[in-house]
Amino acid sequence: LDDEFIKELDIKDEKDVLVICLITLGKSLKDSTANLKAPIIINIKNNRGKQLILQDDKYKIKEPLE
Repeated sequence: LDDEFIKELDIKDEKDVLVICLITLGKSLKDSTANLKAPIIINIKNNRGKQLILQDDKYKIKEPLE
């Protein structure tokens, strides 16, 4: 997380950060995917959250779970 994102969510301690990845369920686990490119970041101390869209091509929007 960059400094601007940390300031926007008023994050004081990394222990207060919850990272959520959205899952798309397919007919089977093999067909299910996770969105690792755009996780949701939540500050659990103040309930502020925002979706972070990563610019790194290392992560995919539809990453297979299996």
